[in-house]
Amino acid sequence: MCGLFSNHSTARVPDLTHKPSQLHAFKDHTSLLSSLFPTLLQHLAKHFGLHATAQLAALFALGGLPALVWVGAVRLVVVYHITWFVNSAAHVWGSQSYRTGDLSRNNWWVGLLAFGEGWHNNHHAFEFSARHGLEWWQIDATWLVIRGLQSIGLATNVKLPSEAQKAKLAL
Repeated sequence: MCGLFSNHSTARVPDLTHKPSQLHAFKDHTSLLSSLFPTLLQHLAKHFGLHATAQLAALFALGGLPALVWVGAVRLVVVYHITWFVNSAAHVWGSQSYRTGDLSRNNWWVGLLAFGEGWHNNHHAFEFSARHGLEWWQIDATWLVIRGLQSIGLATNVKLPSEAQKAKLAL
């Protein structure tokens, strides 16, 4: 969660290891969140220390040291390991739907664990896209949150690949 509200905020964790020539992807990811929630992100970036301290204090007040350990430390370890798992498993196991020139794969079980990031071949093909589960059956929990925010006006300028873009890269 710390990285989510830092100066390098991302709606999706960028994978800059697959192609050094695609470092622009980081900027695309950063600008995605910035365009969706500019005021919220500015506030959280400016007051992150206060928010983190308040969260830790509330955890301790509600559950003591076990809450700090499980909701604080263990949660971070699990989230970081799932994030790193996307960049390893989704480059080894799964299928490719689009020509990307790399080893990225779509993997349904990584998609479930990582709230949609397991549709990694889709992500590599359309890095600008707010939605990685491009088929109706590809579960993408992050996309559901973005759609919900869009429906109440909190997310704008949401980008998706067109049918023509998908057809151009389809295998």
